Amino acid sequence: MNRFKLLSALGLLVLAWSSTAQALTYGVNLHPAHVRTVDQARQTALVLSQRNIRSVRLDISPQSDINWLTQVVTAFKERNIQLEAMLYDPKNNSYTCGTQATEQQAYDATWNIVNQMKHLIRDWEIQNERQLRIAPGSSAMDASPYNNDCGLREAAVNRGMSRAIRDVRASSGVPLRIILGFIGRGYGFIDFMVSQGVEFDVLGYHIYPWAEQTSLDTDPWFGTGGLFANMVRFNKPVRINEFNCAEVYAGDPNTPYGGRTPYENLPGKPMTEACFRGITKHLNIILSQTKVNIESVSFYELLDQPELNSMSESRFGLMYDLNTPKVHLFLASAFAGGSLSAAERTTITSRGLLTDAQINANQAAAGGQPPPVVANAMTHADYVKYLYEILLGRVGDATGLTTWTNALTNGSMTRIQVQVAFLDSNEYRTNRLATGNYTPASTLNAMSNTYFVTYAYAVLLGRDPDASGLAAYVNALQTGTTRSDVVKALISSNEYKTRHGR
Repeated sequence: MNRFKLLSALGLLVLAWSSTAQALTYGVNLHPAHVRTVDQARQTALVLSQRNIRSVRLDISPQSDINWLTQVVTAFKERNIQLEAMLYDPKNNSYTCGTQATEQQAYDATWNIVNQMKHLIRDWEIQNERQLRIAPGSSAMDASPYNNDCGLREAAVNRGMSRAIRDVRASSGVPLRIILGFIGRGYGFIDFMVSQGVEFDVLGYHIYPWAEQTSLDTDPWFGTGGLFANMVRFNKPVRINEFNCAEVYAGDPNTPYGGRTPYENLPGKPMTEACFRGITKHLNIILSQTKVNIESVSFYELLDQPELNSMSESRFGLMYDLNTPKVHLFLASAFAGGSLSAAERTTITSRGLLTDAQINANQAAAGGQPPPVVANAMTHADYVKYLYEILLGRVGDATGLTTWTNALTNGSMTRIQVQVAFLDSNEYRTNRLATGNYTPASTLNAMSNTYFVTYAYAVLLGRDPDASGLAAYVNALQTGTTRSDVVKALISSNEYKTRHGR
């Protein structure tokens, strides 16, 4: 995503913590490749829910498979995570002008998918960073650079998409919302779209500031009064639906920042540490401003994409992969009031990014960290998956997962009988019982201690933990006990032995 115009490097600002900061919903960006399967969506939702990240922005085509999309959205909703759809032009998703859909084509395609998904997706963003297609080199603070053939074509597509969403809203009574976004200081793009009859409900925005950049709230590069003062004129709530540090671009030869010290994507390295400081500083600025109603901030993005050719685009993730979190994820969790292990919390406080008091305040504002409830809701497939990962310490093979799940589904075995079969296997006796090593699979590394203990109870004991048991194990994990120790303690308990006839 092309965002270079907004990355102005200006002076330093020292910002004090504000006790009156506004509450936000925190989110992440995902791509369809990240959630190709329902299992991927469920695993992702589990990770996000632990961190109190409650919004996912997913780019979708009007031709997306509705069954797949329904399952993915449902997987997130089961974890109280809302999905915001970023809907592409039905005909073309490149920056080539002149190949856009017509207004009617855009209307028809948009109406079709929105009407089918209206009860699951309420927020619909019409396209992404389209101002760059029309006038990439302009300051874009007024509408004139967009008043050309390309701009008129783009307006026709947006008008058709907007009208379709409004018509579904009117006919169904479902409170759908239309998001129209811009980047940098491209207020003129919004002005031009409004002048062309494009109606919207929420203002979207993308920002990737450098650590040393002047406050977004006062920076004159954004116009008199800074960014937020200039957003006021649209009189809409704001969703910052792409946010990260600009340092990720540093050293990429295909950007204007190829000459900067390269971004390392590793904690302890100078540009990566500058990224942490920049995220903290500018989130605090966003939280403290009072000029516009900012509903949410969504990090771009959850996962690195090493498969991409673009150097910078491959490394924006809060996680290297779904099992390997970065410090970025801990920082997002600290702001969102999500779960943090003692080591993760120290990772944030030792850098001076946030204090324990600030993290505690964020968690209190988020309603604390109630223990998850999973035992009664766990499907047979999930039970088998976690049985492999907790009891055997590895990811289940496809044949095993299918065989055991089918046995539970058709009623030929109970969950206790399946677990006894695992206990009687040569693999368990050789790799676990004989060695005393009960380290869970690495796929569970991204789970918080609270969630890990809860899932261990659900799989091994068939119930959610009581409050005292949960607290005891979580506290032990935070003071040096290993997850292997927890698994070993549970399977050594009288409750476990009685349940499984040991």
